[in-house]
Amino acid sequence: VDRGYEMKPIIITFLLVLFGSLSLNAQEKSDLYTACENGDKECCRKIGNDFLQKDSSIDETIKQLFYLSNACEKDDPEMCVYIAAIYYQGEKIRRNPELAAYYYGKACNQGIAGGCHYQAELVDAGIGEERDRELATLIYKRGCEIGEDSHCKIVGSRYEQGLSVKK
Repeated sequence: VDRGYEMKPIIITFLLVLFGSLSLNAQEKSDLYTACENGDKECCRKIGNDFLQKDSSIDETIKQLFYLSNACEKDDPEMCVYIAAIYYQGEKIRRNPELAAYYYGKACNQGIAGGCHYQAELVDAGIGEERDRELATLIYKRGCEIGEDSHCKIVGSRYEQGLSVKK
């Protein structure tokens, strides 16, 4: 089995470092939800960080996921990667690789190379549907076009080996 990269759950660690650590009280959460709903991307990121750091009630977890997915749907590709990682990891919610692939794809389509990489890996491994190496190659090509050198190398290797493309 040729897999240039193994799926590694490092995205959560990356996001924690990227967005810093926060501890939010009830009023701050309420203010963040309102600001996130009004399009403040930084506030949406803080909600995501709070989601990752604390145990939440079921109601709070659902509320956090709602706001994160709304931010993603409002064209915040970083939130798409965030929520994809949450669904892939399945820490506080049921693991759902199909939804993870969907959100990674949304991030990829909005120019986030990391979204392309993880979506391609999931498709290449057959997560959510049958393994589709041709589609994975197309997704890696998209990542290459965005400027991710490692994706260009993967595509080149696939051409060299004739893996899902003509040698």
